[in-house]
Amino acid sequence: MTLYDRLNEVRDEAYRELLIRLVPNVPPETVVGVRTPEMRRIAKDVFTSADRDAFLNDLPHKYYEENLIHFFVLSIIRDFDECVRKWIASEHVYTARFGIRMLMNEFLDADFKEEYLSLVAAKQGEDYYLRMMVAWYFATALAKRYDETVPYLEARRLDEWTHRKTIQKAIESFRVTDVHKEYLRSLRDRA
Repeated sequence: MTLYDRLNEVRDEAYRELLIRLVPNVPPETVVGVRTPEMRRIAKDVFTSADRDAFLNDLPHKYYEENLIHFFVLSIIRDFDECVRKWIASEHVYTARFGIRMLMNEFLDADFKEEYLSLVAAKQGEDYYLRMMVAWYFATALAKRYDETVPYLEARRLDEWTHRKTIQKAIESFRVTDVHKEYLRSLRDRA
């Protein structure tokens, strides 16, 4: 049975219509109409199947739900090298952004390693969305791992635009303390 067949088995037409309205930037013909709990169950099966790597490498996916299942499969993987490093290194902007986003979401808490900061800081590119993702990662790292992260700003290891955007986002965050925000302001304009 194909993945599309499995999706069709749990298809919900009313939910499909709702999704089409909620995600107007996604072509309606690519929406099957599968609820998240069902996609998570399918993702667990894909994760343990012999076809997992073929599914993950068969890009781009045709259906909206396949992309979400792809994300759910990746979120199950706990091996950093398998899960993130190759995506961050990608020359494709959205693949690199996805890798940084996964790193931000999954590896700033118990699984954090300081080398991850260097990995993201080393990501170069002129694309606005890529630079914004790097800034978002560092702003979140400042909220969760301030002591390990602030040296990157003190040493100005990010390009100027990303440096300033990181500080802006951190200052706007409710998760960064007022004391830390004040210090970050002093790093904003220092050359």
